[in-house]
Amino acid sequence: MTDALVSVRMPKPLATELRSLTSRNNYLDFSEQLRSIIRQKASRLLGPAPAESSDGRPPASVRNATTRRKEELLRELRVLLLEEGRE
Repeated sequence: MTDALVSVRMPKPLATELRSLTSRNNYLDFSEQLRSIIRQKASRLLGPAPAESSDGRPPASVRNATTRRKEELLRELRVLLLEEGRE
């Protein structure tokens, strides 16, 4: 996972409410509270992660979709390389 720095502008009443939630939820600081809210909302939007099989590999449907996407990207790359070679 890659970390990113994000700046957020929000109304003062919202910031005040989030600060009070921070202490009520026993977070050390405001940013931990905000990350927690974002994680909860993201998990709801994204739904459950596809379950891995017992050998630790992603399910076949995910592997097949990934393989198809890679093949599609390779076809597009070949077309671009052919077009570049003609010029």
